[in-house]
Amino acid sequence: MDRQKRIEKEINKTLDAFDLAEKLPHNPYFFSRLQARMEEKPKEKMVFATLRPVLLASLLVINIITAISYFSSTDIVTQITSEQDPYEIFASDFNLNQTQTDLFNIE
Repeated sequence: MDRQKRIEKEINKTLDAFDLAEKLPHNPYFFSRLQARMEEKPKEKMVFATLRPVLLASLLVINIITAISYFSSTDIVTQITSEQDPYEIFASDFNLNQTQTDLFNIE
C-alpha cells in the first residue's frame, strides 16, 4: 500500500505543478493573424469550386462532340481481302493512279 500512496502523491504533486505554473505570455497579434488565415482559405477554395464545374462541363461537351462526329462519320474503311492487291488500294487511297503533271509547274 505504501507504494500506491507514493504514486498517488507524485501524481497529485505533478497535477498541482500544472495549476501553480505561471502562464506564458502570448503574442498579442496571434488571434488577428489566425483570423486572417482562416478568412484567406475560403477565397482560394472558392476559385477552385467555380472552376471545377466549368472544367467538367467543357470536358463533357468535348466528349459529346467527339462521339457525335465519330458515329456520324461516313468514311468507309476498306478491308483488304486476299483477292485485292494492297498496292492498288494504297494508290487509290492517295490518288496515285491519276496523272498529276501540274504539281511542280511554277508560273
